[in-house]
Amino acid sequence: EPMIEILHGDLCQTERFFPAHSVDVVTCNPPYKAYQAGIESQLTAQKIARHEVLCNIYDICRSAKRLLRFGGRLCICNRPERLADCMDAMRQNGIEPKRLQFVAKAPDAQPWLFLLEGRSGGNPFLNVLPQRIVGDGSGVTTRI
Repeated sequence: EPMIEILHGDLCQTERFFPAHSVDVVTCNPPYKAYQAGIESQLTAQKIARHEVLCNIYDICRSAKRLLRFGGRLCICNRPERLADCMDAMRQNGIEPKRLQFVAKAPDAQPWLFLLEGRSGGNPFLNVLPQRIVGDGSGVTTRI
């Protein structure tokens, strides 16, 4: 039995693939930019991947709420300017933000990404981890 199976489908129709509250972990790399925020890509696939055109962070958290067992985890990455939206979407769907880590390309650089883990039905308490550095400042990405 495979541990990971890739399914192609609409995240708003997860009931077609999984029974409610049957999943331990949902992970997602959602579109980073809100609908009509910033310069949108011209190519449809890039626009959908980068902007909340077909789904937004609230849709993702709503689907995760339906999928996750009590205590199950939702893990996402996004840009720092979307942190408040991501935490709000999690909380509105009964997923408590539990661990946060900012990611930077160099030790002296501003974070360009965050990693956020929430728990279905969790109690309030956020653990902020040390910043993760994924480069050496010269544009070379180091191994994680």
